[in-house]
Amino acid sequence: EAAVAGAIIRALTSAGMSEEGGAARYDFRDIAILMRSPKGRAAAFAGVLEGMGIPVYARAGSGFFSAVEVEVVINLLKTLDNPRQDIPLAAALRSPVGGFDSRDLAEIRAARRGCSFYDAVLAAARQDSDLGRRLSAFLERLDRWRTAARRVGLSQLLWQIYHETGYVDFVAAMPRGRQREANLWGLYRRAKQFDRFRFQGLVRFLAYVDGLEEAGEEIAPPPALGEGENVVQLISVHQSKGLEFPVVIVADLDRQWNTDETRRSIIYHRDFGIAPAVVDRDAHLRYPSLAHLAVAAKSAQDALAEEMRLLYVALTRAKERLILVASARDLERRCARWSESAFRTGWQLSPAEVLGARSHLDWIGRAAARH
Repeated sequence: EAAVAGAIIRALTSAGMSEEGGAARYDFRDIAILMRSPKGRAAAFAGVLEGMGIPVYARAGSGFFSAVEVEVVINLLKTLDNPRQDIPLAAALRSPVGGFDSRDLAEIRAARRGCSFYDAVLAAARQDSDLGRRLSAFLERLDRWRTAARRVGLSQLLWQIYHETGYVDFVAAMPRGRQREANLWGLYRRAKQFDRFRFQGLVRFLAYVDGLEEAGEEIAPPPALGEGENVVQLISVHQSKGLEFPVVIVADLDRQWNTDETRRSIIYHRDFGIAPAVVDRDAHLRYPSLAHLAVAAKSAQDALAEEMRLLYVALTRAKERLILVASARDLERRCARWSESAFRTGWQLSPAEVLGARSHLDWIGRAAARH
């Protein structure tokens, strides 16, 4: 979908696309991409567009600590805290900061088996070889950074690492370099904020990061570009309320709606109240009560009404061009189903078709099939 949207954007912003055949009719800032739930998908979508040379400003995103360049620094910090953690140590060695490749790691392990990887590194560093000399230099650098971690704040430690390794310049030269560089400086700013707390330090910062990962909390990456620049905006439908753009691309239309709320043992509705399921302890069964069925049906209808309002918002943000982009694994079968319902029920969607939808594409596909 991102590749399709990117091709459309390139065409709309290229010279010769106006009716007179002259300058391009649209700038990047004239285009917005709307998604029902950008969380978890905005970063990948923006990455494809940036790879096509399209500047993107994503107001929503996630996966900051899972970005490769941030993971490299986090693993290095974990190694400084405790080098006897095999995976962070191996990741730090294998990263551009360490400069070792897979063959080097195999030689390190072969130097001493049946012990921790850190002991194997120490053993390999004592060898009179090119690998040994490089490992000695790496361990010396680690020791210097570990000393700095005890004496200065975390942000100062990160500044020293960035300065000595040139890692920021390295990621800036990679694909999506502007975003990668912004991620590293975002980590630095987060460390600087952490330094203000009374109980700061490397150990507590790593515990904070681990806590976020265990809780499943997502942090949006910092934007590499500002929304006031000549960039395509990637925003949620909620964020687009009250806004208008010359060109709107609505994507991810087959995102399945979350219906978990109606399947819980105890559900609640603001008008109907609390509705529990029936639990038969002797038969080890749980089944919905009449009240549970009623509240579940009402909650599902309310959720569909909200989804319909969101779709209305998405379809009314465009001043000149509205482009809908969707994808589905079973598209041929679903197209046949949409066409069949169009012949059976006529021009208007039946209540059963409206209530039976599981995504915005179901509504759009059924409506399009009638034309």
